Amino acid sequence: MARGEDTRNRILDAAIGLLGEAGIEGFSAANLAAVAGVSKANLFHHFESLDQIVLEAFERFALNMPMMTPTEDMDLRGWLIGMGDSMFGLDERESEAVRAYFLFVAKALFDEKLRKTVLGTVEQASAMMIDIVRQFSRAGTSDTEVEALGNLIFTTADGMALHFFAFPERRHLVAAGWGALVNAVAPER
Repeated sequence: MARGEDTRNRILDAAIGLLGEAGIEGFSAANLAAVAGVSKANLFHHFESLDQIVLEAFERFALNMPMMTPTEDMDLRGWLIGMGDSMFGLDERESEAVRAYFLFVAKALFDEKLRKTVLGTVEQASAMMIDIVRQFSRAGTSDTEVEALGNLIFTTADGMALHFFAFPERRHLVAAGWGALVNAVAPER
């Protein structure tokens, strides 16, 4: 990997971690430069603005989650179980990234430019989810059914992740709800 690309990736990784740890309020060029181990000038050598860093970090996080790439030996049920296991078994660093993701979404409620960018990433992630569901669908399943199921899984996982991290005392209920969804969508054979 080229040195510039390595620095750019380090900045994006640091942005996800910093947002998850310090929130939007603690996210500044100075703090990011310190966490990434680069100068502020280096930040802006690789990115046009702090907003661009935030947006690219969000997209990187959202589109590279493990659930977006099932293994070849999985079926729909195995993939859904794996998605739940990965969501409920995140380590602290990954949890920071999830918190950062929800900070992006919350900020997008009040910032139209950010909302459009986040919507674009959400639509990409939703399309990826639909493609995964299409891989696992039985013959004769219509495109409308595949799209509806892919969107249901995507929005349910998103909402459950929000509750899982925002209300840790309800984690057992969220996990049970995910299990019920798995059983409804892909019953055990």
